[in-house]
Amino acid sequence: LPISLLPRIKTPFPVKVPSDVLFKAVVKVARTHHVINSVDQNERRFTFHTEATGFAGIFDCTGLVEAEGADESTRVLHIEMCAGVDLGRTNGVATKFFNYVQEELQQEKTAH
Repeated sequence: LPISLLPRIKTPFPVKVPSDVLFKAVVKVARTHHVINSVDQNERRFTFHTEATGFAGIFDCTGLVEAEGADESTRVLHIEMCAGVDLGRTNGVATKFFNYVQEELQQEKTAH
């Protein structure tokens, strides 16, 4: 397979919030900015897909929130091209998603 068609996994650094708080934020972002397919609260897993824009393709994304301790979690996002042409957007999709999650966590923090 061409390198742009291989699945990619983006795993950023741990976040200093409990896994349930992070999971709520990632699901909200997925619902707000993408088309969510499934949510498993117990396993803290979720799936969504992006919509095609212009020549860019559609991406299937599977996410997982892992607890790293009482107040620390890790976001894991697996992004796979499913239709169209990547055009280098895979890393951009993950980066943009994580930026939206950071914004959501900041808004949640200031609301309380």
